[in-house]
Amino acid sequence: MFTKQLKYDFMFSYKTFFTMFAGIIALSLVVRVADILPDMPDMLSDILRMIVIGAGGTAVAVASYVQILMFYQRSFFGAEGYLTLTLPLSRGRQLASKLITTFVWFIFMAIAVPIMIFILAPPTDNLWQAILNTIDGNFVTMLIVNIFLPAIAMISMLFLGITLANSVIFNKKIHGVIAGLATIVLHILFFWGFSSLSNRFMETETINFGGDLWSQTIYTPLVGLQYGRIPFEGWGGGFVDIFAIVYSLAAAAVMVILTLYLLKKRIALR
Repeated sequence: MFTKQLKYDFMFSYKTFFTMFAGIIALSLVVRVADILPDMPDMLSDILRMIVIGAGGTAVAVASYVQILMFYQRSFFGAEGYLTLTLPLSRGRQLASKLITTFVWFIFMAIAVPIMIFILAPPTDNLWQAILNTIDGNFVTMLIVNIFLPAIAMISMLFLGITLANSVIFNKKIHGVIAGLATIVLHILFFWGFSSLSNRFMETETINFGGDLWSQTIYTPLVGLQYGRIPFEGWGGGFVDIFAIVYSLAAAAVMVILTLYLLKKRIALR
């Protein structure tokens, strides 16, 4: 039954995410075609690429987040919610299906950004070698630890906020604004803790340019088991940040437990 639910969730949401993905790639191709036109000034071309890359990356993040929110809201608390909550499937497995579906789509949408960059600013040398240099071990571990694992925690916080907005506590329906503010606060606290943890074991070096008024601080991660960072050899090197991994997974676990409690005890369907 769980696999059927997972299949239904993917079928229910794939059109939206594929449309967003296709739109980002199509826009990049249009800009790229305009870029190679003979009458396009180089400076204008560079500015246009920077705008599209910046706006495209932001659009991918915001649109994905909004679509995840709407997908979860419709699945549990919209018209489909009555069917979802009457299925012979535990709340935990239903929530797990939503988490897996949204996380897979998050990764899918994240792929759009490097594809967009390669289209707009292709490497001038060997393309295949540039791709191999990009996906070395250091980059992959950074991607997993700093983006994908925090994404699980952020999606879990979003689910908790939506569930809270549809819950009754102390015999009173929680207002959507309160639930939204609570979700924002959770995100701020999570990112504050994550950044504090990441910067705690850093060597800092300040370089001054023309006096104390102009300076730049360079952060170098301290690697070693005592710092929670285990180095590894091969495939570009890099290190695994154990503390950051545990922090993200622990935050996600707490959010899931709270969401499950609300789903089982406190939700109020319209």
